[in-house]
Amino acid sequence: IFPDQKPIIIRGRTMVPLRVIFEHQDVQAEVKWNEVERTVTATDRTGKTIVFRINENNYRVQEKGKEGQIKYTDVAPIIENERTLLPLRALSESLDFQVDWIDKERKVEITTFM
Repeated sequence: IFPDQKPIIIRGRTMVPLRVIFEHQDVQAEVKWNEVERTVTATDRTGKTIVFRINENNYRVQEKGKEGQIKYTDVAPIIENERTLLPLRALSESLDFQVDWIDKERKVEITTFM
């Protein structure tokens, strides 16, 4: 599922390439990169918009027709090997997915409700 950039762990958080999650068939988000502001914006098929900025812990989630919310993640998005990596838990929970860590298998399970 991660063809050219494997997930990495930073300070106990799994970091994943953003396009693999946002462009997955269960999400089908449109992803835009702003080089000047160093932000990635994803809008899913429900109209929810999520904006992450490289090296910043705050990110914004805005549902269609509602006021946006500023949220926090303890590990900021980074660029590694020319790929944008986002913290999986923050990314998944912003999409209303359930995230579970199976410690003995060192595996993450994501449950979608779409």
